[in-house]
Amino acid sequence: MFNLEHFLAKRIIKSIPNKNTISVPIIKIGISAISLSLIIIVFSMAVTKGMQNEIKSKIYSLNGFLKIQSYGNFELGSKLRPISPDSILLSKIIQKPEVQKIEKIIEEFCIVRTSTEFDAIIFKGVNSNYDFSRIKKYIISGTAPKINNKYSKEVLISKSTATRLNIDLGQKIEILFSRQSQKNPFVSVFVVSGILDTGFKEMDEMYILGDYTHIQRINNWEENEVGSLEIHLTSLYDDENFSNEIYNETS
Repeated sequence: MFNLEHFLAKRIIKSIPNKNTISVPIIKIGISAISLSLIIIVFSMAVTKGMQNEIKSKIYSLNGFLKIQSYGNFELGSKLRPISPDSILLSKIIQKPEVQKIEKIIEEFCIVRTSTEFDAIIFKGVNSNYDFSRIKKYIISGTAPKINNKYSKEVLISKSTATRLNIDLGQKIEILFSRQSQKNPFVSVFVVSGILDTGFKEMDEMYILGDYTHIQRINNWEENEVGSLEIHLTSLYDDENFSNEIYNETS
């Protein structure tokens, strides 16, 4: 690209009868300016691409590339409907070379409440097999929740939520969940085990992560029932054909 510019510049300069005229340095300055402009454009494109990949990486690490859930969950105002993924379906998906991990998730709206503040947020429930290593680098204080076969009372919240609600590491907070056909909410006390900050505030402040068995119990779900499956890939991968392939296998 730059060799062509200099080639053209030389041809233009050589075509001038008197190379001592003022037009020669003007042409050289003009070519230098064009070269510099192209360098800036290429650099800007690289920076923009890098920022796009960084944002994708943050989103995918927390939400996965694809999400499989019940059609009914897309209806406005509908109660969360569970799915019961069988081992055959999970095996078919995990065997694909692009797939790194399948996470079982239950997301439920809730109210986080302290003695002085409260806010609406999404409780992102995970199980003991959840891979917290994907977001470990974003945990700026404390640790990820320790989730085992018992009900875990530890939760991971974002820095923006902690600041907004004046919550400290190790502090106890109340989380209120709505219960179908019951007037009063279900209230449970949790402990903040960690605080994370991906730098993507709009996404961070949406979630609080904890044990999904609490939601299963509130909704009277079976042990194998979850809200959705998150598919995490081995690399940043945007292929509509892959999405359609997964869709066809789960329809």
